[in-house]
Amino acid sequence: MINMLLRAFEINALDYLLKPFTAERLRSAVQRMRQQIGVVKNVPEQGSSHGQNGKPYTDRIVFKSRGRILFLPVSEIRWIGAEENYVRICTGAETHLLRETMAGVEQKLDPRMFLRVHRSAIVNLQYVKEVRTEPQGDFIVQLVNGQKVAMSRSYHSRIDRFLNRN
Repeated sequence: MINMLLRAFEINALDYLLKPFTAERLRSAVQRMRQQIGVVKNVPEQGSSHGQNGKPYTDRIVFKSRGRILFLPVSEIRWIGAEENYVRICTGAETHLLRETMAGVEQKLDPRMFLRVHRSAIVNLQYVKEVRTEPQGDFIVQLVNGQKVAMSRSYHSRIDRFLNRN
């Protein structure tokens, strides 16, 4: 049951009906959906806020962590790192380990806000202070809190594409 609820929030569900439900409860859910469709139709587009699959980028990630269900706004994520079959999501105060692939997470995130800088790292651009070359020739992304994230040479060209887009 909890897995179904988590999945519903991951795909930005507006409501969740449990059987048996009343006609009034169904009407309420349908009305909420109609209102949301009306709001979405009237929102002006600001560039593409949808991924390649046509789904909107997520504005929060929902997951279980240490016996609780977290609704983490993606704006709080500083960077994401791969750890074998998991990803570690790092915020300002905590880190969370999720059983997910980097490709799966990257698909859900808006590329205007997040940039993959390494096979095993994605950074939130609003927390990036600078990109520089270390004395030994390695590329480093330094975050505003001083934390350093390695950037591979093959992903360095993404910074140029990002700068040219903006």
